[in-house]
Amino acid sequence: KTQGDWGEMILDSILQHSGLRRNQEYFLQENVKSEAGKNFRPDVIVKFPDNREVIIDSKVSLTAYMSYVNAADSNFQSQAVSAHIASVRKHIDELAQKDYADIIKRADNFVLLFLQSDAAYILAVKNDSNLNEYAFSKHVIITSPTTLMMTLQIIYNIWQSDRQNRNVEKIVSKSTALYDKFVGFTESFLEINKNLAKASDAYEKSLKQLSEGRGNIVSRLDDIRTLGLSPKKDISNELKEHAGLLNSEEDQQPEDKLP
Repeated sequence: KTQGDWGEMILDSILQHSGLRRNQEYFLQENVKSEAGKNFRPDVIVKFPDNREVIIDSKVSLTAYMSYVNAADSNFQSQAVSAHIASVRKHIDELAQKDYADIIKRADNFVLLFLQSDAAYILAVKNDSNLNEYAFSKHVIITSPTTLMMTLQIIYNIWQSDRQNRNVEKIVSKSTALYDKFVGFTESFLEINKNLAKASDAYEKSLKQLSEGRGNIVSRLDDIRTLGLSPKKDISNELKEHAGLLNSEEDQQPEDKLP
């Protein structure tokens, strides 16, 4: 219990000196419940932007390590080293069984195991070259006072990179959709131009049939009118001019009607 309290005190001090604020960016002994209703109390929960969280556990026993430090001969030291490694591995297994990542949905898949002493960490990994690999396979990362903040920064950078990559995918997706939309618009726009050209051709063809050439419709109707028709409306001067029926400004003036 004393070792655990001491470890939490060191951990709290490191987090404070890193610029993180207690009860804002990190929380000590915050109670969480599993879906089954079981209570868990991680030593520290560090909260990052984007609602991401990292759990840090500092309850690693250093009893065997202290035995190593105080050992009178190499034989006792060797036994203490083996006990120290076994203690760390046991704690790794206990953390893996808690499955914090499943309990705290915003937590990373990895839990940080905090060894309160750099010397204790070095002694363990020096005499067990597979220790970090074993912890990693259990989704546990071993840290010490020297490596803790660097590890947190690496985790945060990975999250940032992941978020940026996801944003890049969204940008590509939205840009592709916008490009396709633009292509569809240009196709419709060019179709309007084609239809306008067709309409213009149809207009010119109809105008020629109406008012150009021998026997055009305007000339024929005007000939019929001169034979004695009294229509209420007359063909426009514009069409008459186009048909060659108006040759001077006088011709365009309305005729005087007899009383």
